[in-house]
Amino acid sequence: MPFFHRRLLMKQKTLVALSGLALVWSFQVLAVTDVQYQAIRWLGKLNGTALPCHYLEQTRRMKQAMVTTLPKRRALGDAFDQATNEAFLEFTRQRRSCPPLAEFTRQVNEGIDMLRMAFPSQQPTTIILEESDAGLKTIGGKQQ
Repeated sequence: MPFFHRRLLMKQKTLVALSGLALVWSFQVLAVTDVQYQAIRWLGKLNGTALPCHYLEQTRRMKQAMVTTLPKRRALGDAFDQATNEAFLEFTRQRRSCPPLAEFTRQVNEGIDMLRMAFPSQQPTTIILEESDAGLKTIGGKQQ
């Protein structure tokens, strides 16, 4: 087989392999339901308001909820970031005023609750450790 044909065949195989990887990635992205996606976007929009209003504690809470609630998939974080950027730009372009902190905190609480309801199997497990003379152990669990 001439060199040109071998090279073309290698490029085709590489393209097929990359297409397969892209297909697998797209199936992972499609595994997110509309409710889950909307919950992520809603928190992103709230974050886009929190940033110019300097509601940094609320920003911290939203990011913490994202980290502890969502499966570790880049596309989910990207959806949050995109919604944050869009909301931030819209907020600053329209020169909106900041909502009252109490009302905004209520919205953030609702957004975090929506996220946790949308991803129930991803809830972090809290393990309470108890220290004794024998070492650390989980309460009601096996000795560590």
